[in-house]
Amino acid sequence: MKQEKYEFKSSDSLLEFRFFSEGPKGEILKVVRYEETFKEPSVYNLAFGDDLGNGDVSDEVVTDNGDTEKVLATVGQTILDFFKIHPSSWIIVKGRTESRSRLYRIKVAQNLDDIRQQLKLFGHVNEEWRPFEKNVNYDSFLIGLKD
Repeated sequence: MKQEKYEFKSSDSLLEFRFFSEGPKGEILKVVRYEETFKEPSVYNLAFGDDLGNGDVSDEVVTDNGDTEKVLATVGQTILDFFKIHPSSWIIVKGRTESRSRLYRIKVAQNLDDIRQQLKLFGHVNEEWRPFEKNVNYDSFLIGLKD
């Protein structure tokens, strides 16, 4: 993706990434975690939110720091980095709320051509996974590395 991104630090396993959102509300530490939910096939949940300072991450906080595009582009870059060590894994992404899932759908649709160059992308709707299409109200997404 061509959008501006924040610099981030990652764990050696590329299962956790940290970066600062910068805007009118100051610097806010963001965390992206990949948590394995299935072994065969290997599937990870992408958890993303604000660092609460005690090791927990909250996806309930609405930061509203004026940098949504840059934050989401940074999260997208962590997906590509994650696949460097976990190339045969899958990632599930689900917004905590319908409005958050809608935001993810919109941003994916806006960047679909770039995304499809490197990744396989499916949406979950009506109890099934389908190849991602614009203008469909998916409740979650499944991402894999393109062969």
